[in-house]
Amino acid sequence: MERKEGHYEGGYTTKLTATDIFINLRTVPVLDAQRELIGGIGIVTDITERMIAQEKIRRQAYYDTLTDIPNRVMLMEQLRLCAIRFKRHGVIAALLFLDLDQFKKINDSLGHAVGDELLKETAARLKNIVREEDLVARLGGDEFCRIWERCRSRRPPMRRPWRIRSIMPWRRRFRSWVTDSTPPLVSGWP
Repeated sequence: MERKEGHYEGGYTTKLTATDIFINLRTVPVLDAQRELIGGIGIVTDITERMIAQEKIRRQAYYDTLTDIPNRVMLMEQLRLCAIRFKRHGVIAALLFLDLDQFKKINDSLGHAVGDELLKETAARLKNIVREEDLVARLGGDEFCRIWERCRSRRPPMRRPWRIRSIMPWRRRFRSWVTDSTPPLVSGWP
């Protein structure tokens, strides 16, 4: 055994109840008169509530509360990281902006509850067709954005926006309320 203080903070599964909790553990050695180690003192504090509160704050900062997808703040952070990856490694990314045409008409005619359902369904469908390493974010209102990482060329991936357009919910559930949509705007980056 070593004669120094220790500290651990993180996840722990209790043996008694097999419950996952977060703990803060501090240890201090106990020495005799000859400075020989004869034991130790450990103080364990359950910090689960604090960790849950921190995760909730993080989610509120980086995720849209209605759709539960990343928000504008996280999108901007990911774009910053894309710029760094391009500078260091030449990794190319593409950016797609998507705006729901005539969303205001749906919201005003059918109510905000229906508009919210449309936004949630749009977010869910977008999440289902992207690669794990890509990001779909809600910018606000009826605007969404997607980042394609690791594109093979500086030319925007043109087939993918049409795939996104084909899965959009207003094409099926809200056809009588929406005129023909414009194609999503895609830009290669940098």
